[in-house]
Amino acid sequence: YRLFHQEGVRIFEPRPLVDGCRCSRDRLKVVLGRLPRDEVMAMRQEGRIVMTCQFCNQAYEFDAADLASIWAGPEDR
Repeated sequence: YRLFHQEGVRIFEPRPLVDGCRCSRDRLKVVLGRLPRDEVMAMRQEGRIVMTCQFCNQAYEFDAADLASIWAGPEDR
């Protein structure tokens, strides 16, 4: 009360907590697209990159065709 007595009290409607992850293949493609191309190519093992979400443990695999599509222009897709 001493710190926030001018503000007043607001009560919000309760919302249930949802245990879920927002990771997706598309989000990870955006992440890879923001990295330098040569750095992404250096991350490949056996021609592919496998990224695993540390929250939900879902693994996403990107092969050579997936990696090529990251940097393809709109006219190439």
